[in-house]
Amino acid sequence: MTLQLLRSASEASSLFDTHALQARQTERIQIDVSRSTAQLAEAIKQMTASTHEEMRKINETATTLKISLSETSDLRTPSEFMSGGLRALFSFSRDFDALTTPHSFDLHPIVQLSLLFFRLLVFLMRGLLSSPTIMFILFCTFAIRMIIHRIFVPTAIDPRTTARTSTFQMFDASGASVPFRASRFEDSGALADVKNTR
Repeated sequence: MTLQLLRSASEASSLFDTHALQARQTERIQIDVSRSTAQLAEAIKQMTASTHEEMRKINETATTLKISLSETSDLRTPSEFMSGGLRALFSFSRDFDALTTPHSFDLHPIVQLSLLFFRLLVFLMRGLLSSPTIMFILFCTFAIRMIIHRIFVPTAIDPRTTARTSTFQMFDASGASVPFRASRFEDSGALADVKNTR
């Protein structure tokens, strides 16, 4: 009887230890789940803040571009229109630099590469348009090229409207040869008449 009681007490003790271990594991799992939930909530909070910031930048860029375009549409002279357009381009490219920095959100590598090339193109166009000297040099180069092309490049000649000429030898009264330049006629009879006059 005493052995049975000892055996039962031992089984109860081992069962209690097993339940205690399971309880500790369950508590540990609950702690991990609560920690993961807190991290997920923080990540969602940061993502929401980043999304709001990006939307604010997009709205500011759209507002700036709209104001610049409305100011440009009220301009009368071409120089004022061009300056307004350049201001709109500069403001848009300046705000676009802030929009295309992928530090706050992950993008596909192809999208990042496309944005990089677009930023380089915007930077190049901004550098070209911001320098009056470079713009003047480009304009002069284009004008000189057009002038040279118009002067030195021959135009196409229609052979049907061009008189083809050949040289015949004629003799004066003293017997000296005199060069005579006559048109080459397609009619063989007319050519024979010219030859017979020699």
